Amino acid sequence: MAEDKLIKNITIDELADMIQKGFAGQDKRFDKIEQDLTTIKGQLVDVVYKSEFNKLENRVADIENLLAMLAKKT
Repeated sequence: MAEDKLIKNITIDELADMIQKGFAGQDKRFDKIEQDLTTIKGQLVDVVYKSEFNKLENRVADIENLLAMLAKKT
């Protein structure tokens, strides 16, 4: 009998209204997410990728080694 009190018949229109209320405000939420992503992308403009940094680090090490060898010869 207690279970019968939990069951409520609803119409399609009521269900549609409930779903619409569930989505209310989602557009503002997505706007905020888009705004945050734009900010993050702006902060990453001058960031160097790790692979690019490693390549540059290796090239500098090669130049340092070459200069060290040249310095020993003189």
